[in-house]
Amino acid sequence: IPFPSDLVVEPIGDGQIELNWSDNCTFELGFRIERSDSTANFIEIGEVSEDVTEYIDTGVNYNIAYAYRVQAFTYENESFYSNSVIIDFSYEGPTWHVSTTGSISNNGSEEFPFASVSQGINASSDGDTILVWPGVYDVNEALHIIYSRTLTSRYIYDNDPSTVNSTVLNGNTNGALLQVRSGNDYFASGADVIGFTINNSNAS
Repeated sequence: IPFPSDLVVEPIGDGQIELNWSDNCTFELGFRIERSDSTANFIEIGEVSEDVTEYIDTGVNYNIAYAYRVQAFTYENESFYSNSVIIDFSYEGPTWHVSTTGSISNNGSEEFPFASVSQGINASSDGDTILVWPGVYDVNEALHIIYSRTLTSRYIYDNDPSTVNSTVLNGNTNGALLQVRSGNDYFASGADVIGFTINNSNAS
């Protein structure tokens, strides 16, 4: 049977990827969607009915490369596969973005920001910046700001006091909300924390 073509794959945020393709068959029962990542062969992740040419894959991790393909089927036959499309979200900084609209599945880029400050810190390397966009961020465990990183709001760019007021670390920790360290040496110099409102009496 005629196989689908022109498969296009696009991230749409919050751990979702949208697939669109051309239907070249007039009598298919539906389409099967298959996905592969770097550790596995293609597996079926969903089906849509006849004449449907769109599918949204949810819950993906934007730190992983994926490949997709689509196949038409009838009660008795299957088509060849469409073109395969590889989508790779690898991102290496040096600025790691955090936003209240982010997701734990995202890669920390400006387009796909992390959801928590700790994600940005954990992803960062020496000399990197963790840029936190305006919003209120609940912090349930101490944030360890490692030597030579910068944790900052957009105040570093706009020098606007209202940015400080609108970028809030809302602490719910038993000890200090912020701990700056180099290796195991807490309170070491060399890390910067800039432009936040901190709601926590034990913050340091």
